[in-house]
Amino acid sequence: HWFSHRMVLDLTFFISSTSLEKWYYVQTSDSRVKNNFSASPGLKEILALSPKRYRHYECLNFEPESKKMKLGKNFINKVGFLAQDVKKVIPEAVTDTGSEDALYGIDYSCIVACLVQAVQELNGQVAELRTQLQAFSA
Repeated sequence: HWFSHRMVLDLTFFISSTSLEKWYYVQTSDSRVKNNFSASPGLKEILALSPKRYRHYECLNFEPESKKMKLGKNFINKVGFLAQDVKKVIPEAVTDTGSEDALYGIDYSCIVACLVQAVQELNGQVAELRTQLQAFSA
């Protein structure tokens, strides 16, 4: 089953702190289980994403005849991304089971890593512009 396989590769769990009465989201990130490193997607990919404001409805079930999700009446207003759009730009951030009746998911921690890369790229551009400005004004 895809979910149990994914859990072995990417354990995600919650830790409760009773003294603070809060929950913390922790995702494993140990270098001992990683290899084949390359640069993260960055500014180009972040600029290609399109955040949206939307209503997120409860999903009751998948209707095979119409190939559509049957939505309930309850919804919450949210801001975020559409997984299908993110998949085109940063496929590693999207969980896709390959089954038409399963919902896509987004690993937002992957997007955070790309945001850090984008900020680092912007910082490099700012440093370069500062150098050019100093040379111009000297």
